[in-house]
Amino acid sequence: MDGAITDGSSLVILRMFPKLPFNLTYNLSIDPDLPHVIGTPLLLGSLSPTSQPVPELPLDAANENGGNLSIDSNGDGLAYYRPPLNFRLLNGDPNKEAKDIYIHTLSNNGGELNDLFTEPFTLRRPPIVLVHGLLGSKSTWENDQWKDEQAPFATLQRSVDYSDTNIDGFAENFAKIPKTIQDVLGDLRTGKANAKDEWNKGKKFAATRVDVVAHSLGGLLTKWFVADLGAAQLVARGGSYSNFTTAKAPDTNYLRDNNFGGGDIRRFVSLDSPYQGSPLATQLAPLVDPIKVSAWLNNDANKVKSYYEKVKHIFYKNGDISGTFKYPNAAKDLSFASPALQLLSTAVYPIGRKAVLWRPMVGIADNPAAGDTISDDIFSFLFQIVPNVFSPLDALNPADSDLIVSTTSQRNGVDFSDSEKEKFEFHRHIHTGNVAGFKGAPQSDEMAARVRGLLTADPAADDFRVLDK
Repeated sequence: MDGAITDGSSLVILRMFPKLPFNLTYNLSIDPDLPHVIGTPLLLGSLSPTSQPVPELPLDAANENGGNLSIDSNGDGLAYYRPPLNFRLLNGDPNKEAKDIYIHTLSNNGGELNDLFTEPFTLRRPPIVLVHGLLGSKSTWENDQWKDEQAPFATLQRSVDYSDTNIDGFAENFAKIPKTIQDVLGDLRTGKANAKDEWNKGKKFAATRVDVVAHSLGGLLTKWFVADLGAAQLVARGGSYSNFTTAKAPDTNYLRDNNFGGGDIRRFVSLDSPYQGSPLATQLAPLVDPIKVSAWLNNDANKVKSYYEKVKHIFYKNGDISGTFKYPNAAKDLSFASPALQLLSTAVYPIGRKAVLWRPMVGIADNPAAGDTISDDIFSFLFQIVPNVFSPLDALNPADSDLIVSTTSQRNGVDFSDSEKEKFEFHRHIHTGNVAGFKGAPQSDEMAARVRGLLTADPAADDFRVLDK
């Protein structure tokens, strides 16, 4: 193992091989030439003897300062190393992706310490997993705010892509999040992950947790992944919509043996996510008419529209309009008080050191002029083929919504303090897209900059909340 992710949860066993006939002392240092303790556990991580129980994981920020930087191996040549909870630099480029610390191995023969050798050990930032929203795709994040060359900060990024099943519900789509998380962590562990610095390529890292940034529906899918939904049951969505099961495959449970029972997510940031539903979905779900959709798709005048292909794939598998019509389960799940939302509101979430630190970002349009964008692209289609559908502006106040989701729903009903409003409410922001004077959440420089602060710095007291309902 060449290094570790600063996720406070990965664990490395240091081993001297072959075993020597005397005791060993391991020291952590920021200097390759000084086998002394320099810095703190906040900067370097901590050591503990294998004669003690395996350290509790994930690391609790409250006791991070209590870690040891020097440890006696008790004669077995072994010690546990646990990385810090956050990536910290004493100086240098704050956007740096990785840094080297040094593990000094000293002989302890009769109380006399002698420096045997020093090994560099690389610490790097946790990767970011990006989750797009309804009717989105990986391209949601292919903009100046999020693309690799200009990401909020230097670290590995992976995008979840469920665009091929976009309008399926929470239960059908959530599993792509743990799959993507395990893929990126697996690449880090095996040295396959690309690195922006040539010297970092091919290194193998202890890696257990990621940071997640999710837009819109992506926030609900992430929450479904974290939630313990209780005993498996088959749940009816109602009407023509398909039933779903709350059962999860073993590798999609949030707390598992291969993440030390501590979960996969270090920090979770959601952008404009409709935790309590959306009025557009609420009205759309019961009104979808397969006959009108088919007629619209078979009208030659519509085949030249920019969103024609997207519409085909929304309602028909592989876009084959001669096939079976698909009802948009995601719209049903995003309806007010839907069975899926009710399950999430009563689910059990990790607590204590395993709790997920969550921050909702809230977009506010402010000005009804932004409503002009609602008639663009896919929404103009919805207004044509769904009988009696209203404009979202009829149900949402631009001063209290992003024109698709109310601020209350984006906050999951949690009241913001004045400090939280100042830091995490973004005005003249719409749900997605860019028009003159307005920015969508994934395209927002301001939101991306705030995400940078949340995922890089030691959090302030009100930066994160525990995901608990």
